[in-house]
Amino acid sequence: MANVQTETQINGLGTIMYCNDSAFDTASKAVLKKSDELISFRDLAYARIQDAKAHDGNWKESSLCTNGSYVKEGSLFVPNASNKRIWLRESIVLKNPSDAVSAHKKGDEYLLKRFKVESHLEKVGSDNYLVLTDTSAVPTNRFGEDARTVWAFSDQAPAYGQLLQDAKISKMNIYMHTGDDKHIDSQSKPFANQLWLYRLDVDSDISSSSRDLGNVNGVRGVRRDAEGVVAQKSADLYSPQEFLKATESLGITISGDLEKKLRTTLKDLRK
Repeated sequence: MANVQTETQINGLGTIMYCNDSAFDTASKAVLKKSDELISFRDLAYARIQDAKAHDGNWKESSLCTNGSYVKEGSLFVPNASNKRIWLRESIVLKNPSDAVSAHKKGDEYLLKRFKVESHLEKVGSDNYLVLTDTSAVPTNRFGEDARTVWAFSDQAPAYGQLLQDAKISKMNIYMHTGDDKHIDSQSKPFANQLWLYRLDVDSDISSSSRDLGNVNGVRGVRRDAEGVVAQKSADLYSPQEFLKATESLGITISGDLEKKLRTTLKDLRK
C-alpha cells in the first residue's frame, strides 16, 4: 500500500503531500486522495523558493529542493511530425495511469490508440500546451524571458531562476528524447508520458524521456489552504511582461503612460 506523507506546509499554497514508495499509478491515486491535485511545475517552484527561505537560503536542508518528483503536467510525442514534442497542462497519462505503467514495465512507450493530436490540442486550447521547438538548456538568468520556463513556472519563473542561480546552477536541461528524433519516429502512434522536475543537485532538469512510470519514484500533491486558492487564481493571470510581449507580437505597441497604467492595473489584479 502506498504511504503518503505530509512533506511540509507552504504559506500561500497549502500542504504538500509526498509518496515515493510505489509505481506512478498507485502513488498518484493515493496522493490524489489526500490532495486537491498533483503539484504543478509552478507550485513546486513556488514551494521550493519558500522552503529555501524558511531554511535561511540553505536549499540543501529542504526536502522539496533535494527530492525530485513527477508533476501535474505531461508530455506528448508525435512520430513523423514537424512538431514532435509537446508539453501539456493536463497530462494524458493521468486519464489512465495503470495502462501507462503497464507499458513502461514492458519497456514500451505508452502509445495512444485512436488519438487525434490536432483535435486534442484544439480541445484543450493554446494556453494549455506548448510545442517544444527548442530542447536546448535554458540559462537560469533567463527564466523570466524564455517561453519554456515562463510556460512551466508562470509568475514564479524569474524567482525560481534566481533560486537556481543562488545554488550555483547556470542552466536547466530539458530531456524530451532530445536529439533522438529517430526513437520518436520509430513509434507506430503518438505516445504520452509524465513530466518530472529533478532536484536541485541535478540542476532542476525537466525530463520526460524515460520509461520509468512502473518504478518507485516521487509523486507530490497539493492540498490547498484559503491563501493557496487565492494565489492559484492570481497565478492564472498574465504577468505585465507576458501581456506586453503578446501585444507586441500582434503589432500593438504599448508604451509611455499607457504602459505604466497597464502594469499597475495588472499588478493590482494579482492582489
